[in-house]
Amino acid sequence: IKLPRGRVLEGPILAGFEKERDRVEGMILLLAFVAVLAWAFVRSRGETRDVRDAITAFASTRSDLWLNLLRFLLASVLLYYGARLVVAHAPVLGIALGMAPLLTGLIVVAIGTALPEVAAAVFAARRGQGDMVMGHVVGSSLFNLLVVVGGMAAFRPLPLPSSFVRFEVPAALAFALVLVPMLKGDLRISKFEGGVLLLAFAAWLVFELAIIQH
Repeated sequence: IKLPRGRVLEGPILAGFEKERDRVEGMILLLAFVAVLAWAFVRSRGETRDVRDAITAFASTRSDLWLNLLRFLLASVLLYYGARLVVAHAPVLGIALGMAPLLTGLIVVAIGTALPEVAAAVFAARRGQGDMVMGHVVGSSLFNLLVVVGGMAAFRPLPLPSSFVRFEVPAALAFALVLVPMLKGDLRISKFEGGVLLLAFAAWLVFELAIIQH
């Protein structure tokens, strides 16, 4: 990990890494995302007219094209420099907090980058568009897993810590499976179930923090 002023972090903080995710595996992940998109597209053709109209109304904008293009350009510039700042300083912040790079990404970077998604989800939920919220959550998770990880591995082999396979991936799968019984039947998440999910996240956070102490 490159630190400011050209310093390179070495030693135990980089120990425990498995073999690199190679380009072939990265391409497999990218192809899996293409397959998911194709499946979603085929499935969307069977949606009712009301659902299509709701999606069109949600995506419509009253702004002029030039204004939307200006917003896109400004957002792209801010995203580029924001990403550079995160990559340059998040590892340093994590080290100062006693966190390994993986844990820094799982907690500090993940929470920070998810806050805009939370704001969008709250706005959609207040408008009664819970399906948009769930689609956004699932879609962004699939994009991050298949395109971000797959794209990085396809561009450059990506080393992963062994704990990623032992703890983080099983935890993510378990949290995803928890949603199945919650949504089965009434297709809604109650306040109690939402509280359970928040407590589960807090428990996972405590578990991850406890690991770094040993």
